[in-house]
Amino acid sequence: MSPTPGLPTPAESRVGAPISLSELRPVLAWMQERTGLVFPRARRTHALRALRKLVREHHIAPSQLVARARQEPALLDALCNALTISESYFFRIPEHFEAIATRVLGALPPGSPLRCWSAGCSEGQEIYSLAMLLDEHGQLGRSELWATDLSPGVLDVARRGRYRPWALRGRACQPLRALLSDESADFEVAEHMRRAVHFAQDNLVSGTPAPGPGARGNFDLILCRHVLIYLDDEAVARVARRLFGALRPGGWLFCAPADPLLYEHAPFEVIPSPGGLIYRRPEQAPSPQERANTQPFEAPTERAAPAIDHPPLAHPAPLTERMPTSAVSRQREAAATSASACSTPSPLEEARAAFEARDWAGAVRVLEAPGLEPSPEVALLHLRALTHLDVERALRAAPNYEAMLAQHPHFHYLRARLALAQRDDQAALDAIRRALYLQPGFLMALHLQALVWMQLANRERAHATLTSLQQRCAARPGDQSVTLGEGRTIAALRAEVDAALHTLTPSGDGHVG
Repeated sequence: MSPTPGLPTPAESRVGAPISLSELRPVLAWMQERTGLVFPRARRTHALRALRKLVREHHIAPSQLVARARQEPALLDALCNALTISESYFFRIPEHFEAIATRVLGALPPGSPLRCWSAGCSEGQEIYSLAMLLDEHGQLGRSELWATDLSPGVLDVARRGRYRPWALRGRACQPLRALLSDESADFEVAEHMRRAVHFAQDNLVSGTPAPGPGARGNFDLILCRHVLIYLDDEAVARVARRLFGALRPGGWLFCAPADPLLYEHAPFEVIPSPGGLIYRRPEQAPSPQERANTQPFEAPTERAAPAIDHPPLAHPAPLTERMPTSAVSRQREAAATSASACSTPSPLEEARAAFEARDWAGAVRVLEAPGLEPSPEVALLHLRALTHLDVERALRAAPNYEAMLAQHPHFHYLRARLALAQRDDQAALDAIRRALYLQPGFLMALHLQALVWMQLANRERAHATLTSLQQRCAARPGDQSVTLGEGRTIAALRAEVDAALHTLTPSGDGHVG
């Protein structure tokens, strides 16, 4: 890769010279301060490798990187791209699009406009998926679609609307392939859909007004998925207030299941669904206290990054990825990070790191590489990644692991998730029962069982399962990670359970789907 156009090559650059960890720490600290991005252990090794690659490709001395990024938009864009994952695909989390069709569009008065915002749109797959859904329902012509991202580079990709077939993976997008034209193995989004979307650069943690109608609090629908997991707690709180303020009363917000909880920071209504929690701005006007909590905030003053002797964690990490805070823990973590930076991780370690970052495509690439020794852990990680990435491939892979994993509860939990994706509730319940037989008290199996009972409108069994899960969560530390929870802590899982139980009580809204 050649240097980014417009980036001068300093005479003092040290091409090929070793780059130490201490030279790059101030860059991570500055990026965290500027954008709210955090770099927990699972992503720190990737971040450091990306920075080393960037300074070598662009012939920049590490000590100059921050100063030049302040002045050169092209370099700042390259820096953002290096430190974030822009990989996405069409109709990611299909349950969300089903909920949009039934809850949002289904409740829209005939002929009414729909104002939507994809916040952190990456390369555009999300907003174009929404455009396809709206087109299918005859709503696109009456809709106003906005899509924003921090990086001008990914916005350029999004505006072109041209993708490799890999972006169309997954069962959910197959029926709508006819809406895409095939040109030399690439897929191009139909022109009328590209014209329907307004793309703009935006920093979610900034204090600027939301784009378009959001500046007046008139968005009907906001998608902000797989973005908040990269931010620290302070930035998450700011974004939550900003998104709440951009919604009209009754407007909807969809986040990814692994994203941190937002109702702690703004007075959202919370609705459990098969795709995780859905947020809604209440129809009635907020109280004075609620209005105070959602007032515009000032953007943080940019300061020079401090010199630090440990990996940058200036603010607490998000709830789903909270790191140890004791001095001993930080010293051990810094030592581990330094050691990992000097050695090449094994494929299995790379796969584990990809899972921590919820990079399912990266995990699959590592696990399917030639030469990786098959083992129960490799088999489970592979099936687990495929379950998130491509249900059809996961269904084909599962029988190959039956003999190896027949007595493993996690295997049967994944089989239950696949059965549920096929709308086979009975097969899902059978697989869950097997998982719970092999591992009584398996939290995520109980969580999935409760979801199935809710979908079947069996309030009594759903309530009993959720109550049991609530009690088990109460007996564990809140910051403990949940096995197969994909980033959830016990506290996050407990919040989901509490919200689901609320819908099953007389004071709830009575919805169980």
